[in-house]
Amino acid sequence: MKPGTAYEPLHPEEIKLLKREIRRKLFPAAAVVLLLFLIAFIYGSLNKNFGGLFLLLAIISVAAGIITFYFLSRKLFHDLKQGNALCTPGTVEEKKYLLSYEAGSASLSIAQGEMKELHWYSLIVNGEEIPITKVEFEQTEKGQQVSIRKAPKTGLLLSVINLQLY
Repeated sequence: MKPGTAYEPLHPEEIKLLKREIRRKLFPAAAVVLLLFLIAFIYGSLNKNFGGLFLLLAIISVAAGIITFYFLSRKLFHDLKQGNALCTPGTVEEKKYLLSYEAGSASLSIAQGEMKELHWYSLIVNGEEIPITKVEFEQTEKGQQVSIRKAPKTGLLLSVINLQLY
């Protein structure tokens, strides 16, 4: 642990963020299940036999999906169960704002209008670039003290708290 770091309880928004990350891990697990089930279905249709072997392969595909989900989300479950965030103090070294345009958002037609703007806000704290929201960007100034809250096991950025507002 770095000097000055401490563990603090998770905020409700951070718990929601961890749960959302866990839900994101469902897609790859479901993709594994569907792929293996499709392979079992093709095997069964080629042999024109949907008997015990097909049922066994279907059960194996579900088990593989559960195992995949477990390995992808175990650290997130650990962070959620532990209920603490690793807080590291730091000083804002630089603020970055990037305006970008979404590729393909404008049409070739003149009547369609302009490309969609994408706004990216970030801070450089302790040599690390941290993405933040517009509200956090507007509330923070260069040289201010902030606390970076991360999940201890996964290192997932939970929030950046401006210490001068508290």
